[in-house]
Amino acid sequence: MYIFYAISILAILLAQVFAAVHVVTIKDFKFVPQVVNINPGDKVTWTNNDSADHTATADAGSFDSGLIATGKSFSHTFTTAATLSYHCTIHPYMLGTVKAAS
Repeated sequence: MYIFYAISILAILLAQVFAAVHVVTIKDFKFVPQVVNINPGDKVTWTNNDSADHTATADAGSFDSGLIATGKSFSHTFTTAATLSYHCTIHPYMLGTVKAAS
């Protein structure tokens, strides 16, 4: 029983050690890149390099950056395999997708 817990904790720690950070730049009223391919456990950071405030809000509600002011960033760690579409609530034509595949 203790071995199971030890292996589980080790797996969680190793996933965090090998997790990657992916950057999405917000520029010219677009998310760049528009599609981000990641692994579960990876972090995505949205950085606003635009002249206006934006959000990164999951269509299904699993994450919401709130307002990201010019020069500011928001990060979210994706823990499970899923394809998640997101948008800017201020500018709904701004669309993006995070694909977390196992």
